[in-house]
Amino acid sequence: MPDPGKRLGKSWKTSADRAVTTAADSGGFKVLVADSKDAYQWRTVATLAEPGMPADSWIGNSCVMDRDHAAVVYAPRTFTNKPDLMQCGAFTAVVDLKSGRVTKLPFTGSLAYFDPSCNPETRTAAFTAFRDHKTRLVTVNTSGKTTTDTTVTGQVTSAVPTKDGLVAAHGR
Repeated sequence: MPDPGKRLGKSWKTSADRAVTTAADSGGFKVLVADSKDAYQWRTVATLAEPGMPADSWIGNSCVMDRDHAAVVYAPRTFTNKPDLMQCGAFTAVVDLKSGRVTKLPFTGSLAYFDPSCNPETRTAAFTAFRDHKTRLVTVNTSGKTTTDTTVTGQVTSAVPTKDGLVAAHGR
């Protein structure tokens, strides 16, 4: 952008604003960041993929836990063709948006639109996996440490971490 001040306003260099998005290709599921101080120039902070696992494209979902951390589920696109992999086979990670460090988590999640979900106030993320008529709900902090791990009978969706625990939809 030739003159960012014209488009972004006077305080663009000192603003703390940050945009986060994802993009996917055969090389992995990419987490991108654009900071106001850099005139919102996009940069890839992490590319998530699993070694030795072929994929025509990687897919996933993410949410922002706080300014510097994102929670991510990701998998080869073909996982959407197999219900078990779609509902509980996605890889999970926390990405440090400043350093690009990826903390891979020791459990899998769902590729559903609601997974993961984040709460920037508690700096936590909730991951969901559905298998054998049970739903596993795992909450992690920005370092990737598990803070809660609960299994519920039936299908639970849209779990959101709060300071008082998880809030989710169960049944009708």
